[in-house]
Amino acid sequence: MVINPIAEEMQEVNIDMMDFLKKVDAQWYVLCELKLGQIYAKHGATLIPNELVKSVFKDEISTVYDDGVSFCRDDDRYLSKKVVVLIPTLTIYEKVFNEVNSFDLNIKSKQDAIHFIHEFNGWIMDDSENQDIFKEWYDAIELAEHYLSIAPTLNEKCLIQLCHHYLRTGNYTRHHLKDIPIEYLSTEVDEHGVCYSSRRVLSVNRNLFQTKDYVVRSGIEQIDDDVFAFNKHLKHITLPVSLRRIGMNGFCHCDNLEELLLPENVNYVGECLCEHCKSLKRVVLSDKIEHIKIASFYCCDALEEVKLPMHLRTLSDNVFGFTPSLKHLELPDTLFWIGGECFWNVAIEKLKISKYAEIADDAFLESKTEIEYI
Repeated sequence: MVINPIAEEMQEVNIDMMDFLKKVDAQWYVLCELKLGQIYAKHGATLIPNELVKSVFKDEISTVYDDGVSFCRDDDRYLSKKVVVLIPTLTIYEKVFNEVNSFDLNIKSKQDAIHFIHEFNGWIMDDSENQDIFKEWYDAIELAEHYLSIAPTLNEKCLIQLCHHYLRTGNYTRHHLKDIPIEYLSTEVDEHGVCYSSRRVLSVNRNLFQTKDYVVRSGIEQIDDDVFAFNKHLKHITLPVSLRRIGMNGFCHCDNLEELLLPENVNYVGECLCEHCKSLKRVVLSDKIEHIKIASFYCCDALEEVKLPMHLRTLSDNVFGFTPSLKHLELPDTLFWIGGECFWNVAIEKLKISKYAEIADDAFLESKTEIEYI
């Protein structure tokens, strides 16, 4: 069991839970199963030793085990074996919620989803702080039920989570979401754990994704935020000509990705596109892209070749920071802005830049690049 040192320092007994939270500088505590508790700990929460839990909850504990304690309350949720996790910030809670909310959850109905919410939440102090999170889920469940009443053959498990995805992105209100055509909300998870709607890639179950080479389906127009981020297996990816948008963190921290070739119709890429892709050697960007966002190729150690868009207008902050293998780069004469630390500590010896371009004062921080204005 992972124990935060702050928990080991708690020697006091016979204290109430609110005093306990104050002493360890936490705002909430959760009762959950050990497996979920370990996920919390990974994100910075604190798993409390079982004997210490017993000293705090006193008569509410029936049995102490190696992997948790049994509570003896009237509420059925607390009769099973649990661990106690201290959560210093709601951000940790949301990170864990998003991590366990993958498409392999056994959510097949509204009742299953409500049960999952309660099981996940356990019991959180100051529950009013979490009402917005739960409301999103209840709204998503109701929306899914609306679509299922119209088209009962849809994948209910995926549909609930898809409605939740739309609500969280803020692109749709609860009312407007009902107006989206049913075929657009139909979802399917392929054998690699990649979840598709009719025209979008929504998410990837990283536990299922084990392939080095992946082909995104034809007809897909958008890859949502974070879809392939932190993928440790992906080496080559083939994108369809229909693709137009790639969200934030599209391929960041893909340690083994070697090449990224964007199809000609891609006109938007989000921040941190390939940040920390340490094996990435070659990138070809679509000529329809006009803006390269923050840290798109930051810390790409092996990056040697980048073909920039013909009509590129801006390079944001830190785009090429710390790319020691990039020796040569051609900037189009349409470029009019280079952001701060864009070429921080790079190995490019000489760079031709339009005389009309504006350059941030620290764009070439710690770099010896010779600039020729044309």
